[in-house]
Amino acid sequence: MNDRVLDRIRAAQPAMLDVEVGGETKRLAVPAHRNKWTRLRATVDNLGTWTRIECLDKAKSVVAVIDNDERPAGELEDLEDGDSGDGVTLREKELLQLMLKSQDVALARHEKLLSTLLDSHVKLLDLVSKRLTSLEGAYAENFEILQDALKEAARGAGESGSEEESQAMKLALAMLPHMLKGGGSPSPNGGK
Repeated sequence: MNDRVLDRIRAAQPAMLDVEVGGETKRLAVPAHRNKWTRLRATVDNLGTWTRIECLDKAKSVVAVIDNDERPAGELEDLEDGDSGDGVTLREKELLQLMLKSQDVALARHEKLLSTLLDSHVKLLDLVSKRLTSLEGAYAENFEILQDALKEAARGAGESGSEEESQAMKLALAMLPHMLKGGGSPSPNGGK
């Protein structure tokens, strides 16, 4: 409901409204408290597209009638040339066609921009995926090298006769897989 219609209803000071919506008449009471016009507008708008509003007083007599002269938006129509008030002038038609063409150009540019942006995101995700796979391979290779080095160090410490060094190397070797997987460190007695 536009402001002009609301002003006409407000001027009639009705107690209730009969609103025709889709061939059916709905009766609405006009609220008697604060913000009544805002609430009345919201209620009428929630009913849908109305065709006629009758303003009624307390005795249910019609004090004003308002016909909806606003047509709801529908399908696009072919504009017919005309020079009277019932048609569209040639200049108006040309301006409308120019406006529609400019919208098409703007939408095409927007689509191209979004397509380019999406393609660049796909390429970036592909690159990140490849880098992560490469990094995972490097970590696995380094893990094997470190594991082999610790085994050699444990064997060397065992041969040199230092029992404490040998135990420390074996513990480090046992802890290494858990630390790299984020599992924390195992207990020294094997989890018992």
